[in-house]
Amino acid sequence: VAYDPRLAADPDTGIIHGGVVTTLLDTVCGIAAMSMVRADKPVATLDLRIDYLKPATPGKAIVAAADCYKCTTNVAFVRGIAYHDDRDNPIANCTATYMVRGTGQD
Repeated sequence: VAYDPRLAADPDTGIIHGGVVTTLLDTVCGIAAMSMVRADKPVATLDLRIDYLKPATPGKAIVAAADCYKCTTNVAFVRGIAYHDDRDNPIANCTATYMVRGTGQD
């Protein structure tokens, strides 16, 4: 997510709102879950737990990455991280589960 002052929680500090980080992580984790199932099987967020480790630095883009480490018939399990330049200095990390819906032709 490129930095945009309109996304700041407080215009005086310029720190990006936590909801932006949440949306980014949910999206990236959802994509990781979708990459593990057939294209005709939609996924939906069941649970998303985020640990905010530090505020995002004003003026810097936020990067996110995720890994789907287990996928069953009905549930995908994912870990994600948001950071600026260094994955070892994260802004937030998360664990998430996604429901995998059948198409009725399973």
